[in-house]
Amino acid sequence: MKSNTILGLSGVAGSGKDMFCEILLEKAPDFKKFSLAHKLKEEMRESLLKEYNIDIFNCSREQKDKVRPKLVERGSVKRKETNGRHWINQLEPSILGSQDSPICITDIRYDDYELDEAFWLQKQLGGILVHVSRYDIINNNKKFVEAPNEEERRNDPKLKSKADYSLQWPTFESNLKECAGAHVDSFLSWLNGYNEAFKKDKIRITER
Repeated sequence: MKSNTILGLSGVAGSGKDMFCEILLEKAPDFKKFSLAHKLKEEMRESLLKEYNIDIFNCSREQKDKVRPKLVERGSVKRKETNGRHWINQLEPSILGSQDSPICITDIRYDDYELDEAFWLQKQLGGILVHVSRYDIINNNKKFVEAPNEEERRNDPKLKSKADYSLQWPTFESNLKECAGAHVDSFLSWLNGYNEAFKKDKIRITER
């Protein structure tokens, strides 16, 4: 894997971004994991523990969903003050200091401002935007997980349209690691063939 590879994962909450990264790190352990929301969670941890008795760094999906509005509210305030750059500026020194290894940023969520997270990842860092969608089969049709709030409903379609690689996977009822792993294998096969021509032409694909 190229040491300067930088991936950014997008997709609505519950789509499987963290699962994708977890499996990616198992299959390609030279990757380092980063999150734009890490500093936000550090700032909010004590207040969330006090108000909800929930440790945001060690909680269930249901608990995370309960405190998500508080996180979104605080994150949005800082974003509005800086045209979307506050959390980028918090994380960027760590990214720039770790480019001896490939990098996976698990939460590219916004494309509201001109120099927002999508621009930062793709244009400033020269990174690859991966969009992840999860669906259930209902009456023989795919029913995709929906955005839980207005910010994600507004931003997710824009991020999906800009993605260099779009992955759609089902809700796995069994053999999760094995089944999900096959999708990550397909991505890694694509990534290994990703070269300067792909970067220049911005060829986008969807795995089905």
